[in-house]
Amino acid sequence: MSAFDLKALAAWLTDNGLMGKPFCEFDRREVEALCDQVCQVSDPAAGYSPPYLKEGGELVIPVTAPGKYRYWLPGGQSLKATLEEIGAPEEIIRRYSYTIPGGVRL
Repeated sequence: MSAFDLKALAAWLTDNGLMGKPFCEFDRREVEALCDQVCQVSDPAAGYSPPYLKEGGELVIPVTAPGKYRYWLPGGQSLKATLEEIGAPEEIIRRYSYTIPGGVRL
C-alpha cells in the first residue's frame, strides 16, 4: 500500500503539464506546487507517522507526517513548536532555532 494516492498525483502532474518533464527543469513555482500536491494526496488510510528525533538529535519529519509539521508550507507550524511538541531537549531546540537569510526565524 502506498502512502499516497498515486493516481491523483499523476492526474495533477498531467493536468499541470508536468508529467514527463525532468524534475531538474522545474522552476521554483512548479517545485513548490508539486510539494504542496504531494502533501495533499497523502493517504490517511496508510497511517501517519509523527516527527521524531534520531539518535544525535536530528529531526525527522516523515513524508506521511500530518501537514501541520511541514514548516516550509503556509500553515505549517514552526520547527520550535514541533520540537517542543515531541519533547525535544532545550539543547536540540536551540540547535534548530536560528534566523535564515531574509530574516525568517525558524
